Amino acid sequence: MSIDSIIDIDISLSAPAVSRAGFGTPLIGCHNLPVGFTERIRFYASASDAASDADLTADAKARLTTGFGQSPAPNQIAVGRLDNDQAQIVEFTITLAAPGDWTITINGITETYTSLVTDTVTLVAAALAGLINANPTLSAIVTATPALGVCSVEADVAGTAFTYSSTAPVGGTMTEVETQANLSVATSLDEIMAENAAGWYGLCLDTRLTFLANNDLEIERTAAWTEANRKLFFAQSASADIITSVSTDVASDLKAATYQRTALIYYSDNAENTDIAWLATFLANDFDQTAPTAAYQTLEGIPTQNLGTTAQNNLNGKYANYYTTLKGVGATANGLVAANYDIELIVTADWVEARASESVAQLFLDTANSGTRIYYNELGFQQVAGLVFAVLKNGETIGHFNQETSQVVTPKLSAVSASDRSAGILRMEFGTQYSGKVRQVIIRGTVSADFTSLT
Repeated sequence: MSIDSIIDIDISLSAPAVSRAGFGTPLIGCHNLPVGFTERIRFYASASDAASDADLTADAKARLTTGFGQSPAPNQIAVGRLDNDQAQIVEFTITLAAPGDWTITINGITETYTSLVTDTVTLVAAALAGLINANPTLSAIVTATPALGVCSVEADVAGTAFTYSSTAPVGGTMTEVETQANLSVATSLDEIMAENAAGWYGLCLDTRLTFLANNDLEIERTAAWTEANRKLFFAQSASADIITSVSTDVASDLKAATYQRTALIYYSDNAENTDIAWLATFLANDFDQTAPTAAYQTLEGIPTQNLGTTAQNNLNGKYANYYTTLKGVGATANGLVAANYDIELIVTADWVEARASESVAQLFLDTANSGTRIYYNELGFQQVAGLVFAVLKNGETIGHFNQETSQVVTPKLSAVSASDRSAGILRMEFGTQYSGKVRQVIIRGTVSADFTSLT
């Protein structure tokens, strides 16, 4: 019998595959979840999967049922645990008095009290609190309360944080302690991202039922967070001023901020889960296979709204969305983010960035694991460019981009700066043309008894 078994050969044909970004999973941000929901995010594969979970509220289950009840429906939906808003509190404690300048700075605005040698810690704390409360800019955002040697500063609006610092004169001592951290939808979403950033893409909230008075504020906070974190936010509001001509409503605020990742839908009944219905239907489409639109979508289980011409014109002017009918069939309109872009354009941009970067990352891994490298010459440049071009051409085939509009431009080696060459930096550009969508059809024609006369 041979001893061939002492030779063990393991052949790897390629490097490990890089993970691919997904765009199909919505997340429902929920407040007041039971204590058993200890993680920040949990995934569900069906409405029945959610129905058996004792760690969900009835409202969360209803939202999941709506999401999974769409046609098409996503393969999974996540629930994210959101904290209730908490007002930030900072205590400035003076433990040793001394003559000189004492300062407290809130949001970059400094108040200074110059103490005398006879001043006590209690007097200094009271003086600083008085100065903060007397400043109209500061008193609009915080309230200072003096105690025995302590100046306590609390945010006026729970969930709206402030920055702070302090100084004491030589010989004096003042410490600052945040006794209550600011808690808001943004801090909760940060923790959800820390736990799982890649497993979900779209976002909607339960705020309109849990905190009706703060719903629009929560929308604006979430919109700012979403813009910075490259997710997609579908917001729902029933605020009546949205359908008027006023410019102080939440839709106008989102428009003024030119948010590219927030789509606001107006719906007059807060009990209807229009946002998750719309988000689930849209994200159920596979951007690797098809080029969908967020407009003209029919939402299962959501009644249509009969809005007047004035209300529709106001919504259109604010780049807001609504659910109405198209020839008697439910249809979403307008399919826009607050910056007046098609929602699908934003996802398409994320898609091409993800797929191009994944392809280039795989090239790095494949070359390194096969004992070679991407050479810093025009041949190496073309290797990278070819992968990016392939993603763009695939986008043309799917329908994201117009046919024969994609280009990738790489530099000549002789044109590369010495610093880039030394650092191994390849700078390249690509361009392509988003295919857009037909928004309106206008037909002009003639009906003739003698059809041949038209030829």
